Amino acid sequence: MAKKSGKSLNRVILDMVHQSTGLKKEKKKPAAHSLKKLAGGWSAKDASEFTESIKFYEQIDGERWL
Repeated sequence: MAKKSGKSLNRVILDMVHQSTGLKKEKKKPAAHSLKKLAGGWSAKDASEFTESIKFYEQIDGERWL
């Protein structure tokens, strides 16, 4: 069964347990997710506004570097 599905034996057994008990599989969240809860996160709008607001500081003044 594992070979046919291309899954590990552990995955097949866990899938069978979940199916027979009616328990839902927990989706693993990326590691960054836990940091986001701790430190907060930006919405796409906030990130876009921040990136736009610092563009001025990314410009290099060639005369100052001569």
